[in-house]
Amino acid sequence: MQAPRAEPSPSDIADEINSLSAGLGILTTALFPFALPALLLALPLAIPLIPLALLAVLVVLLVRIVALPLRLARDLVRRVRSPQPGHRTTSVPC
Repeated sequence: MQAPRAEPSPSDIADEINSLSAGLGILTTALFPFALPALLLALPLAIPLIPLALLAVLVVLLVRIVALPLRLARDLVRRVRSPQPGHRTTSVPC
């Protein structure tokens, strides 16, 4: 009796991919007639979400517009406050 191999051969991998592709093709072919009616039934449910999605996009854009200058100002303050290279700072004990 042979010991099982630790790694599958490339032909085993190709065979498995082929089997999975065939199975997914069969499922797609079987479920295709339900796709258009499902989309038409889901459309009335999705229409109220469009204004919410637009509102979310606007909020994200406004946050980015406000956050970018704040981030740049914070980086500028950090750069100004950081010690210069070669400049020694002495700490005074409290």
